[in-house]
Amino acid sequence: MLRRRILLALFFLLFKQVSYTQYIVNGSAQKNSCNCYTLTQPVQWQGGSVWNSNKVNLTNSFDFWFNVFLGCNDGGADGIVFILQPLSTSIGSSGEGMGFGGVSPSIGIALDTYHNPHLSDPDYDHITIQANGVIAHGSDVAGPVAISAASNNVEDCQWHKLRISWDANTKWLRTYFDGVLRLEKQLDLVGTIFNNDPNVYWGFTGATGGQVNLQQFCTALDPIFAASSSNDISCEGTPVVFTNTSESFAPITNYNWSFGDGTFSTAVNPPPHVYTAPGQYKVTLKITGQDGCERDSSRTITIASNPSADLQVFDTCLNKLPRLAFVSATAGMNFQWTMDGSSIPGNQQPNIPALAAGNHQLRVIVSSNYGCGRPDTADANFSIKPLPEIDAVVADGCAGEQMLFQGLQKDIQTSINRWTWTIDNRHFSTKDVQYQFNQQKEYDIRLWALATNGCSSDTIDKRIKIAKAIVSAEDTSIIKNIPAQLTVSGNGNFQWSPPIGLS
Repeated sequence: MLRRRILLALFFLLFKQVSYTQYIVNGSAQKNSCNCYTLTQPVQWQGGSVWNSNKVNLTNSFDFWFNVFLGCNDGGADGIVFILQPLSTSIGSSGEGMGFGGVSPSIGIALDTYHNPHLSDPDYDHITIQANGVIAHGSDVAGPVAISAASNNVEDCQWHKLRISWDANTKWLRTYFDGVLRLEKQLDLVGTIFNNDPNVYWGFTGATGGQVNLQQFCTALDPIFAASSSNDISCEGTPVVFTNTSESFAPITNYNWSFGDGTFSTAVNPPPHVYTAPGQYKVTLKITGQDGCERDSSRTITIASNPSADLQVFDTCLNKLPRLAFVSATAGMNFQWTMDGSSIPGNQQPNIPALAAGNHQLRVIVSSNYGCGRPDTADANFSIKPLPEIDAVVADGCAGEQMLFQGLQKDIQTSINRWTWTIDNRHFSTKDVQYQFNQQKEYDIRLWALATNGCSSDTIDKRIKIAKAIVSAEDTSIIKNIPAQLTVSGNGNFQWSPPIGLS
């Protein structure tokens, strides 16, 4: 008894109380946020403890939820312990005892992450229920078993859920890890462990020795909710049911829902919610614990459209793509296009192939990839109008002479009502044009025509050559009866006159 009092006195000296709020922090422990604490940094020979300043009465049941972080160093040390004890809010120590060793009377649920052979530790991360500060195995209240049902290593840089429940009526003490029951024991805690005193402190201790780990815990405050829509996808007009499944250490006093469309609710489970338009909506649930701590979580809900299709295709001319006016829901839609009964590729717009002149039909079937509504079909009939086919009848000519330019229609499907010539940078709008060039050079001639169906012909481009005869002569004196040579210069063929007297 004297040794235990000396140990407790040393604990009081080594781990002074640094906070007199609801939770009391000792040793290396630090408060991280409203509901989260670090017990040990990854530093050798640390010991930290966090205690609730109010005792709980074990004649009442409790169901405590926590999140625990046991480090990133597989093979690190030493672990953390959830403890019930009536002695003090300053208890804790470093090393293999994890702050629990020697504390009596007490009950501890130890998450031991280091293998100490002399304590008969198994070689995997293990959980036990132990009494009165006895950390060596052999007289455990329950265990040891692996901490996690899924893995022998929980020093995995991940947060895990730890649940501890006490049923005061049936006297069952149970502990769960990540939702799986790991240990349970039926015993009279008040009568057997605590000498008929039902009032005890609860808290966590953690320690490192020669090996280290970052060890933390939070009183659970986890806003969790589910949506009735599969994979968070619902159809337009279908009510979405949001179900609250939040987990919290302290009772939750406030629920605040934001549905992402400007509407809100404070109900635990809000009424079914109908979104008025398709789209993606960020739904957020914020909860407030009785201790004043707040936390929120969000998820994105997709409201998928029901299929719809409105299609118009406007007549066009040969070799030109028809103009489309297509209106449809687009999110999560599948589009099937056919032209004249044959499938063509395309999503929100079809890839229309080259079409012959004549009548055609374009069809689209719009269906939902999420099974929303019924497929919708739209048809559009349109015409590909023929182009007028023309030619320009032109020929080379001479400067200073009137020349005739003729337009020629080669097709019989259209009726041309406008001809357009471009000659010598001048424009003419008759089928046939007479024009006189004054200069000798090559000229580009252009012709196109517009039919009464609104379609224009291809443009005809031709080049002609305009020539000009040039002659130059000098006056010459000659002697009668003596031959003389007359000389001129120029281009083309020469004709002399009068013919009398010329050879």
